[in-house]
Amino acid sequence: MKTPWLAAWMLILLVHPAIAADLRFSNFTNTVVIYTDESMPYWQTADGRRFQVAPRIIVRTHADNSPPLERAHPAINRIQPLFQLGQTHLYLLEIDARPDNLQTVLNALEARPEVAWAQPDLLQQRTPAHASHGVTGGRNTALPALRLNWPVLQQHNRGQGIRIAIIDDGIDLTHPALRQTKVAFAYDIGQRQLDASPQLAADTHGTRVAGVLFAATEGLDQPGLVPDAELIAIRQPDTWTSNTLLAFHLAQLAGADIINCSWHSHGLLQPVADAVSALAQYGRDGRGTAVVFAAGNQGQRITATSSEAAIDAAIVVGMNSPHSNFGPSVDLVLTAAPMRSTAVDGGFAPIGGTSLASSQVTAALALLLARDPRQDLTALLSALQQGASHD
Repeated sequence: MKTPWLAAWMLILLVHPAIAADLRFSNFTNTVVIYTDESMPYWQTADGRRFQVAPRIIVRTHADNSPPLERAHPAINRIQPLFQLGQTHLYLLEIDARPDNLQTVLNALEARPEVAWAQPDLLQQRTPAHASHGVTGGRNTALPALRLNWPVLQQHNRGQGIRIAIIDDGIDLTHPALRQTKVAFAYDIGQRQLDASPQLAADTHGTRVAGVLFAATEGLDQPGLVPDAELIAIRQPDTWTSNTLLAFHLAQLAGADIINCSWHSHGLLQPVADAVSALAQYGRDGRGTAVVFAAGNQGQRITATSSEAAIDAAIVVGMNSPHSNFGPSVDLVLTAAPMRSTAVDGGFAPIGGTSLASSQVTAALALLLARDPRQDLTALLSALQQGASHD
Protein backbone atom coordinates (compact mmCIF):
# COMPACT_ATOMS: atom_id res chain seq x y z
CA MET A 1 0.00 0.00 0.00
CA LYS A 2 1.28 3.45 -0.86
CA THR A 3 1.73 5.67 2.18
CA PRO A 4 2.52 9.34 1.27
CA TRP A 5 -1.15 10.23 0.83
CA LEU A 6 -2.09 8.45 4.03
CA ALA A 7 0.51 10.34 6.02
CA ALA A 8 -0.72 13.62 4.61
CA TRP A 9 -4.26 12.82 5.66
CA MET A 10 -3.37 12.39 9.31
CA LEU A 11 -3.64 16.18 9.54
CA ILE A 12 -6.83 17.41 11.20
CA LEU A 13 -9.23 19.55 9.14
CA LEU A 14 -10.66 22.06 11.61
CA VAL A 15 -14.32 23.06 11.40
CA HIS A 16 -14.65 26.84 11.55
CA PRO A 17 -17.69 28.95 12.47
CA ALA A 18 -20.31 29.44 9.80
CA ILE A 19 -19.89 32.35 7.42
CA ALA A 20 -22.79 34.79 7.31
CA ALA A 21 -23.42 35.42 3.62
CA ASP A 22 -25.47 33.79 0.89
CA LEU A 23 -23.59 31.33 -1.31
CA ARG A 24 -24.08 30.39 -4.94
CA PHE A 25 -22.24 27.49 -6.60
CA SER A 26 -22.65 24.89 -9.34
CA ASN A 27 -23.61 21.27 -8.73
CA PHE A 28 -23.57 19.32 -11.99
CA THR A 29 -25.59 21.51 -14.34
CA ASN A 30 -27.58 23.19 -11.56
CA THR A 31 -26.94 26.40 -9.64
CA VAL A 32 -27.40 25.92 -5.90
CA VAL A 33 -28.11 28.89 -3.63
CA ILE A 34 -27.82 28.44 0.13
CA TYR A 35 -28.51 31.20 2.58
CA THR A 36 -28.37 31.99 6.27
CA ASP A 37 -28.74 34.84 8.71
CA GLU A 38 -27.58 35.50 12.24
CA SER A 39 -30.60 33.70 13.75
CA MET A 40 -29.92 30.37 12.00
CA PRO A 41 -27.19 27.90 13.03
CA TYR A 42 -27.35 26.27 9.61
CA TRP A 43 -27.64 27.13 5.94
CA GLN A 44 -30.55 26.04 3.81
CA THR A 45 -31.83 26.01 0.25
CA ALA A 46 -35.19 27.30 -0.86
CA ASP A 47 -36.60 23.76 -0.69
CA GLY A 48 -35.56 23.41 2.96
CA ARG A 49 -32.44 21.22 2.72
CA ARG A 50 -30.04 22.13 5.53
CA PHE A 51 -26.27 22.36 5.57
CA GLN A 52 -23.34 23.46 7.65
CA VAL A 53 -20.58 25.36 5.88
CA ALA A 54 -16.91 25.86 6.71
CA PRO A 55 -14.30 28.16 5.10
CA ARG A 56 -13.08 25.36 2.87
CA ILE A 57 -13.55 24.81 -0.85
CA ILE A 58 -13.28 21.62 -2.88
CA VAL A 59 -11.91 22.04 -6.39
CA ARG A 60 -11.56 19.74 -9.37
CA THR A 61 -8.89 20.70 -11.86
CA HIS A 62 -8.35 19.56 -15.42
CA ALA A 63 -4.70 18.85 -14.62
CA ASP A 64 -2.58 18.11 -11.57
CA ASN A 65 -2.72 21.55 -9.89
CA SER A 66 -0.76 23.35 -12.59
CA PRO A 67 -0.54 26.33 -12.42
CA PRO A 68 -0.76 26.42 -8.59
CA LEU A 69 -4.24 27.21 -7.26
CA GLU A 70 -2.74 29.52 -4.63
CA ARG A 71 -2.59 32.18 -7.33
CA ALA A 72 -6.37 32.24 -7.70
CA HIS A 73 -6.94 34.50 -4.66
CA PRO A 74 -4.87 35.85 -1.73
CA ALA A 75 -7.43 34.53 0.80
CA ILE A 76 -6.37 30.94 0.04
CA ASN A 77 -4.22 29.79 2.98
CA ARG A 78 -3.58 26.15 2.29
CA ILE A 79 -4.12 23.55 -0.43
CA GLN A 80 -4.18 19.78 0.11
CA PRO A 81 -4.63 16.99 -2.42
CA LEU A 82 -7.97 15.44 -1.52
CA PHE A 83 -8.65 12.64 -3.99
CA GLN A 84 -6.61 11.73 -7.04
CA LEU A 85 -7.19 8.75 -9.28
CA GLY A 86 -6.79 8.56 -13.04
CA GLN A 87 -7.87 11.88 -14.53
CA THR A 88 -9.73 12.97 -11.38
CA HIS A 89 -7.81 15.58 -9.37
CA LEU A 90 -9.63 16.99 -6.34
CA TYR A 91 -8.15 19.50 -3.88
CA LEU A 92 -9.20 20.99 -0.56
CA LEU A 93 -8.55 24.72 -0.11
CA GLU A 94 -8.65 26.39 3.31
CA ILE A 95 -9.38 30.11 3.19
CA ASP A 96 -9.56 33.10 5.53
CA ALA A 97 -12.85 32.93 7.42
CA ARG A 98 -14.06 36.46 6.66
CA PRO A 99 -17.74 36.82 5.72
CA ASP A 100 -17.41 37.45 1.97
CA ASN A 101 -14.32 35.39 1.24
CA LEU A 102 -16.02 32.11 0.47
CA GLN A 103 -18.13 33.44 -2.41
CA THR A 104 -15.31 35.66 -3.65
CA VAL A 105 -12.85 32.77 -3.81
CA LEU A 106 -15.44 30.48 -5.40
CA ASN A 107 -15.97 33.06 -8.15
CA ALA A 108 -12.22 33.49 -8.66
CA LEU A 109 -11.66 29.75 -8.94
CA GLU A 110 -14.52 29.18 -11.36
CA ALA A 111 -13.02 31.83 -13.66
CA ARG A 112 -9.73 29.93 -14.00
CA PRO A 113 -9.34 27.70 -17.09
CA GLU A 114 -7.74 24.83 -15.17
CA VAL A 115 -10.71 24.56 -12.77
CA ALA A 116 -13.55 22.23 -13.78
CA TRP A 117 -15.73 23.19 -10.79
CA ALA A 118 -15.51 24.52 -7.22
CA GLN A 119 -17.86 23.89 -4.28
CA PRO A 120 -17.89 24.82 -0.61
CA ASP A 121 -17.19 21.97 1.80
CA LEU A 122 -20.65 21.05 3.13
CA LEU A 123 -22.13 18.98 5.93
CA GLN A 124 -25.59 17.63 5.21
CA GLN A 125 -27.91 15.20 6.91
CA ARG A 126 -27.24 11.51 6.33
CA THR A 127 -29.60 8.55 6.75
CA PRO A 128 -28.56 4.93 7.33
CA ALA A 129 -30.03 2.88 4.52
CA HIS A 130 -31.92 0.68 6.99
CA ALA A 131 -33.96 3.67 8.24
CA SER A 132 -37.54 3.71 7.05
CA HIS A 133 -39.92 6.58 7.67
CA GLY A 134 -43.03 4.56 6.90
CA VAL A 135 -43.33 6.00 3.39
CA THR A 136 -44.60 3.64 0.74
CA GLY A 137 -44.70 4.11 -2.98
CA GLY A 138 -43.87 2.46 -6.28
CA ARG A 139 -40.96 0.21 -7.02
CA ASN A 140 -38.63 -0.44 -9.91
CA THR A 141 -40.75 -2.88 -11.88
CA ALA A 142 -38.27 -2.81 -14.77
CA LEU A 143 -35.91 -5.08 -12.80
CA PRO A 144 -36.69 -8.64 -11.74
CA ALA A 145 -36.27 -9.47 -8.08
CA LEU A 146 -33.22 -11.72 -7.63
CA ARG A 147 -32.38 -14.29 -5.00
CA LEU A 148 -28.68 -15.07 -4.53
CA ASN A 149 -27.62 -18.73 -4.60
CA TRP A 150 -25.15 -18.88 -1.73
CA PRO A 151 -24.25 -22.60 -1.96
CA VAL A 152 -23.13 -22.06 -5.55
CA LEU A 153 -21.44 -18.72 -4.89
CA GLN A 154 -19.52 -20.12 -1.91
CA GLN A 155 -18.65 -23.40 -3.56
CA HIS A 156 -15.01 -22.61 -4.23
CA ASN A 157 -14.07 -19.84 -1.79
CA ARG A 158 -15.12 -17.58 1.06
CA GLY A 159 -13.65 -14.37 -0.35
CA GLN A 160 -9.97 -15.20 0.06
CA GLY A 161 -7.67 -12.56 -1.43
CA ILE A 162 -10.37 -9.87 -1.71
CA ARG A 163 -10.38 -6.64 0.26
CA ILE A 164 -13.75 -5.14 1.20
CA ALA A 165 -14.01 -1.60 2.55
CA ILE A 166 -16.97 -0.74 4.75
CA ILE A 167 -17.52 3.01 5.01
CA ASP A 168 -20.06 3.45 7.78
CA ASP A 169 -20.27 4.39 11.44
CA GLY A 170 -18.11 2.50 13.92
CA ILE A 171 -17.44 -1.24 13.66
CA ASP A 172 -17.05 -3.17 16.91
CA LEU A 173 -14.29 -5.62 16.05
CA THR A 174 -14.11 -6.75 19.68
CA HIS A 175 -17.43 -8.57 19.19
CA PRO A 176 -16.83 -12.32 19.75
CA ALA A 177 -18.21 -13.12 16.30
CA LEU A 178 -15.91 -10.58 14.60
CA ARG A 179 -12.63 -11.16 16.43
CA GLN A 180 -11.34 -13.51 13.75
CA THR A 181 -11.88 -10.90 11.01
CA LYS A 182 -8.78 -10.20 8.93
CA VAL A 183 -8.40 -6.43 9.23
CA ALA A 184 -6.20 -4.93 6.53
CA PHE A 185 -6.71 -1.32 7.65
CA ALA A 186 -8.90 0.62 10.07
CA TYR A 187 -9.36 4.37 10.34
CA ASP A 188 -11.68 6.84 12.04
CA ILE A 189 -12.28 9.87 9.82
CA GLY A 190 -13.82 11.87 12.67
CA GLN A 191 -11.11 11.16 15.25
CA ARG A 192 -8.20 10.95 12.76
CA GLN A 193 -6.91 7.74 14.32
CA LEU A 194 -6.13 4.19 13.21
CA ASP A 195 -9.18 2.64 14.86
CA ALA A 196 -12.71 2.30 13.50
CA SER A 197 -14.39 1.38 16.80
CA PRO A 198 -17.80 2.89 17.67
CA GLN A 199 -17.49 6.24 19.43
CA LEU A 200 -21.13 7.31 19.81
CA ALA A 201 -24.33 5.66 20.95
CA ALA A 202 -25.61 6.02 17.37
CA ASP A 203 -22.71 3.95 16.01
CA THR A 204 -24.68 0.74 15.50
CA HIS A 205 -25.08 0.29 11.76
CA GLY A 206 -21.52 -0.53 10.68
CA THR A 207 -21.24 -3.44 13.12
CA ARG A 208 -24.39 -5.01 11.67
CA VAL A 209 -23.09 -4.67 8.10
CA ALA A 210 -19.76 -6.19 9.14
CA GLY A 211 -21.59 -9.14 10.68
CA VAL A 212 -23.33 -9.98 7.40
CA LEU A 213 -19.94 -10.22 5.73
CA PHE A 214 -17.50 -11.47 8.34
CA ALA A 215 -19.21 -12.88 11.45
CA ALA A 216 -18.43 -16.32 12.86
CA THR A 217 -21.34 -18.68 13.39
CA GLU A 218 -21.65 -18.33 17.17
CA GLY A 219 -25.00 -16.78 18.11
CA LEU A 220 -26.12 -16.24 14.54
CA ASP A 221 -28.59 -17.99 12.25
CA GLN A 222 -26.27 -17.36 9.31
CA PRO A 223 -22.48 -16.98 9.43
CA GLY A 224 -20.68 -14.23 7.60
CA LEU A 225 -20.77 -14.68 3.85
CA VAL A 226 -17.11 -13.89 3.13
CA PRO A 227 -15.15 -14.63 6.32
CA ASP A 228 -11.88 -15.17 4.43
CA ALA A 229 -11.93 -11.71 2.82
CA GLU A 230 -9.98 -8.83 4.36
CA LEU A 231 -11.74 -5.86 5.93
CA ILE A 232 -10.91 -2.20 5.43
CA ALA A 233 -12.93 -0.58 8.23
CA ILE A 234 -13.50 3.16 7.82
CA ARG A 235 -15.58 5.04 10.36
CA GLN A 236 -17.07 8.09 8.66
CA PRO A 237 -19.66 9.48 11.10
CA ASP A 238 -20.62 12.67 9.21
CA THR A 239 -21.21 13.96 5.70
CA TRP A 240 -18.63 16.71 5.30
CA THR A 241 -17.84 16.36 1.61
CA SER A 242 -14.11 16.44 2.32
CA ASN A 243 -14.45 13.62 4.87
CA THR A 244 -16.45 11.45 2.49
CA LEU A 245 -13.80 11.95 -0.19
CA LEU A 246 -11.08 11.11 2.33
CA ALA A 247 -12.92 7.87 3.18
CA PHE A 248 -13.03 6.86 -0.48
CA HIS A 249 -9.41 7.81 -1.01
CA LEU A 250 -8.20 5.81 1.99
CA ALA A 251 -10.22 2.81 0.80
CA GLN A 252 -8.50 3.11 -2.57
CA LEU A 253 -5.03 3.45 -1.01
CA ALA A 254 -5.68 0.43 1.22
CA GLY A 255 -6.38 -1.68 -1.87
CA ALA A 256 -10.16 -2.05 -1.72
CA ASP A 257 -11.63 -4.26 -4.42
CA ILE A 258 -15.18 -3.49 -3.27
CA ILE A 259 -16.49 -0.58 -1.18
CA ASN A 260 -19.75 -0.99 0.72
CA CYS A 261 -21.82 2.13 1.47
CA SER A 262 -25.10 1.18 3.16
CA TRP A 263 -26.21 4.80 3.66
CA HIS A 264 -27.13 7.92 1.76
CA SER A 265 -27.43 11.65 2.36
CA HIS A 266 -30.22 14.00 1.31
CA GLY A 267 -28.53 15.26 -1.82
CA LEU A 268 -25.87 14.16 -4.29
CA LEU A 269 -22.89 16.49 -4.58
CA GLN A 270 -20.64 16.45 -7.62
CA PRO A 271 -17.36 15.81 -5.73
CA VAL A 272 -18.72 12.52 -4.35
CA ALA A 273 -20.10 11.46 -7.73
CA ASP A 274 -16.78 12.24 -9.42
CA ALA A 275 -14.81 10.21 -6.87
CA VAL A 276 -17.10 7.18 -7.21
CA SER A 277 -16.93 7.43 -11.00
CA ALA A 278 -13.13 7.55 -10.85
CA LEU A 279 -13.03 4.45 -8.65
CA ALA A 280 -15.33 2.59 -11.04
CA GLN A 281 -13.22 3.60 -14.04
CA TYR A 282 -9.64 3.57 -12.77
CA GLY A 283 -9.68 1.43 -9.61
CA ARG A 284 -8.07 -2.03 -9.48
CA ASP A 285 -5.53 -0.99 -12.11
CA GLY A 286 -8.20 0.03 -14.57
CA ARG A 287 -10.56 -2.92 -14.05
CA GLY A 288 -12.83 -0.87 -11.78
CA THR A 289 -13.51 -0.83 -8.05
CA ALA A 290 -17.09 -1.83 -7.22
CA VAL A 291 -18.72 0.86 -5.07
CA VAL A 292 -21.97 -0.58 -3.72
CA PHE A 293 -24.66 1.80 -2.45
CA ALA A 294 -27.93 0.86 -0.79
CA ALA A 295 -30.93 2.41 -2.52
CA GLY A 296 -32.48 3.38 0.83
CA ASN A 297 -35.80 2.53 2.47
CA GLN A 298 -37.99 5.59 2.18
CA GLY A 299 -40.18 4.23 -0.63
CA GLN A 300 -39.18 7.15 -2.86
CA ARG A 301 -38.05 7.53 -6.45
CA ILE A 302 -34.34 8.21 -6.80
CA THR A 303 -33.90 11.31 -8.96
CA ALA A 304 -30.78 12.70 -10.64
CA THR A 305 -29.30 14.40 -7.56
CA SER A 306 -31.48 13.07 -4.73
CA SER A 307 -28.77 10.95 -3.05
CA GLU A 308 -25.62 8.93 -3.68
CA ALA A 309 -27.90 6.14 -4.94
CA ALA A 310 -28.27 8.22 -8.12
CA ILE A 311 -24.61 7.75 -9.11
CA ASP A 312 -24.53 5.91 -12.43
CA ALA A 313 -21.07 4.46 -11.81
CA ALA A 314 -22.07 2.92 -8.47
CA ILE A 315 -23.74 -0.47 -8.07
CA VAL A 316 -27.06 0.52 -6.48
CA VAL A 317 -29.04 -2.19 -4.71
CA GLY A 318 -32.74 -2.11 -3.98
CA MET A 319 -35.02 -4.53 -2.15
CA ASN A 320 -38.16 -6.35 -3.26
CA SER A 321 -40.23 -4.24 -0.89
CA PRO A 322 -42.53 -1.20 -1.12
CA HIS A 323 -40.20 0.57 1.32
CA SER A 324 -37.21 0.33 -1.02
CA ASN A 325 -36.27 3.41 -2.99
CA PHE A 326 -36.44 2.84 -6.74
CA GLY A 327 -35.52 4.41 -10.04
CA PRO A 328 -33.38 4.02 -13.17
CA SER A 329 -30.09 4.12 -11.24
CA VAL A 330 -30.93 0.88 -9.37
CA ASP A 331 -28.88 -2.00 -10.79
CA LEU A 332 -30.16 -4.92 -8.71
CA VAL A 333 -33.26 -5.70 -6.69
CA LEU A 334 -32.88 -8.48 -4.14
CA THR A 335 -35.26 -10.66 -2.20
CA ALA A 336 -33.80 -11.36 1.23
CA ALA A 337 -35.45 -11.95 4.59
CA PRO A 338 -34.28 -9.86 7.59
CA MET A 339 -31.69 -11.63 9.72
CA ARG A 340 -29.82 -11.30 12.99
CA SER A 341 -26.37 -9.81 12.82
CA THR A 342 -23.68 -8.59 15.18
CA ALA A 343 -24.41 -5.60 17.40
CA VAL A 344 -22.26 -3.29 19.48
CA ASP A 345 -21.17 -4.58 22.93
CA GLY A 346 -21.27 -8.25 21.96
CA GLY A 347 -24.97 -8.58 21.28
CA PHE A 348 -27.07 -9.30 18.21
CA ALA A 349 -29.62 -7.20 16.35
CA PRO A 350 -31.72 -7.45 13.19
CA ILE A 351 -30.66 -6.10 9.83
CA GLY A 352 -32.86 -5.92 6.76
CA GLY A 353 -33.94 -3.67 3.92
CA THR A 354 -31.46 -2.28 1.44
CA SER A 355 -28.66 -2.31 4.03
CA LEU A 356 -28.89 -6.10 4.06
CA ALA A 357 -29.38 -6.29 0.30
CA SER A 358 -26.34 -4.13 -0.47
CA SER A 359 -24.22 -6.08 2.02
CA GLN A 360 -25.21 -9.33 0.37
CA VAL A 361 -24.40 -7.97 -3.08
CA THR A 362 -21.01 -6.85 -1.74
CA ALA A 363 -20.40 -10.42 -0.53
CA ALA A 364 -21.53 -11.97 -3.83
CA LEU A 365 -19.23 -9.66 -5.81
CA ALA A 366 -16.32 -10.62 -3.55
CA LEU A 367 -16.98 -14.33 -4.09
CA LEU A 368 -17.12 -13.88 -7.86
CA LEU A 369 -14.03 -11.71 -7.88
CA ALA A 370 -12.09 -14.23 -5.79
CA ARG A 371 -12.71 -16.80 -8.53
CA ASP A 372 -11.26 -14.51 -11.19
CA PRO A 373 -9.65 -11.24 -10.00
CA ARG A 374 -9.07 -10.21 -13.64
CA GLN A 375 -12.77 -9.49 -14.23
CA ASP A 376 -13.62 -5.89 -14.95
CA LEU A 377 -16.57 -4.21 -13.28
CA THR A 378 -18.96 -4.75 -16.20
CA ALA A 379 -18.21 -8.48 -16.40
CA LEU A 380 -18.47 -8.81 -12.63
CA LEU A 381 -21.95 -7.25 -12.46
CA SER A 382 -23.09 -9.30 -15.44
CA ALA A 383 -21.88 -12.52 -13.81
CA LEU A 384 -23.82 -11.69 -10.66
CA GLN A 385 -27.02 -10.94 -12.57
CA GLN A 386 -26.75 -14.12 -14.61
CA GLY A 387 -25.96 -16.33 -11.61
CA ALA A 388 -28.88 -15.22 -9.45
CA SER A 389 -32.31 -16.79 -9.63
CA HIS A 390 -35.43 -14.75 -10.38
CA ASP A 391 -38.35 -14.63 -7.96
